[in-house]
Amino acid sequence: MGSKKALLIQLPVPSARWPRADANIPLASGYLAACALQSNPDWSVEILPWEIADIYGDEPLIRAILEREPQIVGFSLYLWNSERSAAIAKRLKGAGIFTVGGGPEVDPTNVWLVDHEGFDLLIEGEGEAKFSALLSSFPKIPLKLPDWLLDLSNLPSPYLSGVLPPFPDGSAWLETVRGCPFSCDYCNYGKRFASIRKFPQGWLASHLEWFRERGANEIYLMDPSFNVRDDWEEILSALEKSGGGEVFNFHSELAAEHLRAKDAAKLAAAGFRSVEVGLQSADKSVLALVNRKWDRRKWLSRMKELSAEGITASVGIIAGLPGDTLETFEATLSFLLTELPGAEIQLFPLAVLPGT
Repeated sequence: MGSKKALLIQLPVPSARWPRADANIPLASGYLAACALQSNPDWSVEILPWEIADIYGDEPLIRAILEREPQIVGFSLYLWNSERSAAIAKRLKGAGIFTVGGGPEVDPTNVWLVDHEGFDLLIEGEGEAKFSALLSSFPKIPLKLPDWLLDLSNLPSPYLSGVLPPFPDGSAWLETVRGCPFSCDYCNYGKRFASIRKFPQGWLASHLEWFRERGANEIYLMDPSFNVRDDWEEILSALEKSGGGEVFNFHSELAAEHLRAKDAAKLAAAGFRSVEVGLQSADKSVLALVNRKWDRRKWLSRMKELSAEGITASVGIIAGLPGDTLETFEATLSFLLTELPGAEIQLFPLAVLPGT
């Protein structure tokens, strides 16, 4: 255990639910910690436990952080937690702790965050190599942090390295690729990481075995468009061989019109019980303004095939996209309620995100 301490924090989506917030697995922090410990053995890197991060209010949270006496505290910044994270970081900075922010909210166009007094350093893009470089040079701050894309074959696993356990409810999040083949105007992920990079062969199988041994059974595959890949058949086969629905329930995000005939049956056999599908709008002129294409006939056919196989497909739509009107929004709702009356609809108001 190192003599110098870094603490990583991911605050949850604000919620009135008790006793904890849902879906706040600090996967990004897990990668940072696994990489940092591999290259900086003189450091102790802890992820703030969910029992504190997900439940405590600001004052007890700050006390719990100060009691750990870290030299560095890093925050994972998302749309739902940036304001609170920045306010807490400012308090910690005032107590002499070096504060770092990273995540999708860190972008030169996010002026309020760039100008915020809470952070000593903001890390843009993939943070694993950059955070490790910071620890290696601390207390000196590097003038330039590594800016290359990571070779995923050299990336240690947060799970297999012992940094990140399955969540207490038996769920785990896992990436099998990084990057997105699409460049939708309302999202910056495909703009930052347009090339698809795969994790090494054996990554998926070794993690599924690790999850099985530890009782994790709800696995969310975090790939942004899980089925848009050149190894689709191999991935489905690996999931089915892992035990499929008998051991795991899998969840992911799909591009429905890119599914092929009989893919829905293969997904069901592999253990998929639910998927998320981003429609955003059923108006092609609205979609064209945000750089999205849509094959209505094929999309609808594949959605019905998923339903026939017992797979729940949540359909995401965005209200207020460029060109969207009350009439086009009502037409989107009418299309879904008429053609897919049993569909679960997720409605999101348009959020103008940094970098979009």
